[in-house]
Amino acid sequence: MLKSLSVFFCGIKQEIRRIAWVKKQEVLSSLFVVAIFILCFSVFFCLVDFTSLCTIKALFGIIYGT
Repeated sequence: MLKSLSVFFCGIKQEIRRIAWVKKQEVLSSLFVVAIFILCFSVFFCLVDFTSLCTIKALFGIIYGT
């Protein structure tokens, strides 16, 4: 059992060596792009939420006369 466990962990070690790790610069550039998209979408959805809120308030204000 100890021998098969040793073979298993040696196999894991070999597989980890085969991994093509990403460079730090690529990670940072991807992070920058993702952060920009999150910022843009959050501003967009904030504007959509605000305009829909104003529209609903205006409609209910007209209906109920407040």
